[in-house]
Amino acid sequence: MHGWELRERRRAAGLTLRQVARAAGTAESNVAAYERGAKVAHVGTVDRILAVIDVGAGSPVHRQTLLTFPAAASELRRGLRAGRSTADLLRLVRELRSNFGHLRDDADRAAYFARPSTTGDQRWDAMLAGNAEDLSLQAACPRRRGRPVTPCRRSGSSGPRRRCGPTPSPAPPSRCRSVASWSTRAI
Repeated sequence: MHGWELRERRRAAGLTLRQVARAAGTAESNVAAYERGAKVAHVGTVDRILAVIDVGAGSPVHRQTLLTFPAAASELRRGLRAGRSTADLLRLVRELRSNFGHLRDDADRAAYFARPSTTGDQRWDAMLAGNAEDLSLQAACPRRRGRPVTPCRRSGSSGPRRRCGPTPSPAPPSRCRSVASWSTRAI
């Protein structure tokens, strides 16, 4: 995609450079450079930027300035470099999780769950990936208050022996797979 096409899409969506950069977890100057053609964005970065543009200005991602996964990764990276405390960084993760309830539709979720760049620390990357997978499963696969238990063969009963314990979770539905795919790889 050419930079001018990116600029036209952003303007047509009614978004500013600042809104797009914040939600995509990148610097405003980088988005401007991509639009001018002064820099060439990585495919993942373009996908992330397009996801936050495609939701439009009316989305809660922009109206309520929700923290998205790309924005959280960027903030965590800055916080780690600045030596912020673990408690401060965990507040970002809590904010990220609480923002999930404000999403309205698949476009909002696509921007929220867009694959982030790395935080620079594998532990924080893994935490983000785990949270993404958990939230995406919650959205698509409502959980019950308990998990069903597979019945065991009682002593003296006939029939095949079964493993006791919780029934394995089903595979995530297809709309969860995109998040599951980035959450299992290094971010």
